[in-house]
Amino acid sequence: MINSEESQDQKSQQEQQQLAEFMLSNIVEMGKFSYRLQEKREKILMNQAGLMLIAVSISLAVLPLLVPVIYIPYVFTGLAVSLVFTVMAGWRFKYSQMTDAGVIFDEVNKNYECYETKCQFDMQWKMQLDIIHKSKAKITDKRIRFLLASMVSFICSVVLSAILMWF
Repeated sequence: MINSEESQDQKSQQEQQQLAEFMLSNIVEMGKFSYRLQEKREKILMNQAGLMLIAVSISLAVLPLLVPVIYIPYVFTGLAVSLVFTVMAGWRFKYSQMTDAGVIFDEVNKNYECYETKCQFDMQWKMQLDIIHKSKAKITDKRIRFLLASMVSFICSVVLSAILMWF
């Protein structure tokens, strides 16, 4: 009777271990997917910053020719603000990076008893992805705010120029 109970406990523990490994491996895969999406998002924003830089540069060259001389400082100020925000949006900010393979190797060697199952390695993956993802998301959100400010000041300058051309 005791052997039967011990056998069931061992079986139950194995099932729980398999379930934990399954769940954690899926969490890691979702984290990798989320990180790839964050990378794409950042790339799109960098492209958009480049396009804004082109638009602002062309406007800086063309609008002063179309607007009466007395109003040029107003138009130029709005475009200059847009240019500054565009450059800030395209800036290469420092972000958290994945731990070096040598450091991970040393950590595993030093604490090998903590890395005996796939689940324990998956937990390390999850922690690494979490740190990098949060860092990238913070920077991407900053880029969005800079691009929004750039677009608003650019549109204001273009609308102001259009109005001033009529007067």
